[in-house]
Amino acid sequence: MKKILLTIFSFAITNIALAQTGIGSNPPSGGCGKQGTDPLSLPNPLCVSNITELLDNIVGFLLTISVAIATIMVIFGAFQILTSAGNEEKVARGKKTIFYTVIGLAIMLLFRVIIALIQRLVGV
Repeated sequence: MKKILLTIFSFAITNIALAQTGIGSNPPSGGCGKQGTDPLSLPNPLCVSNITELLDNIVGFLLTISVAIATIMVIFGAFQILTSAGNEEKVARGKKTIFYTVIGLAIMLLFRVIIALIQRLVGV
């Protein structure tokens, strides 16, 4: 019963994290994918007009994926601890899994801050 509840909870957390990003929503209507008046112009498949928008989109996507993976890894680390049966080595391995997951997620969250700093320094 606990495994079923844990599975349902993990899927719910992942879906909540992915729902906040708008993955699968319609692209903005600012001319994305439309051809210009020039017959030789190509549509913009990326829906961005400059490199900073592209980097922001990439970081947003990676952040979404990392939140989902971090949720799964924390659950996996907790599972390692729960199934250790008192073995200190397995408990330590589970704690390390959770610890490194939190560090990785913190680094991913700092990407937004780093991009904002670079944009401010460059003046974009």
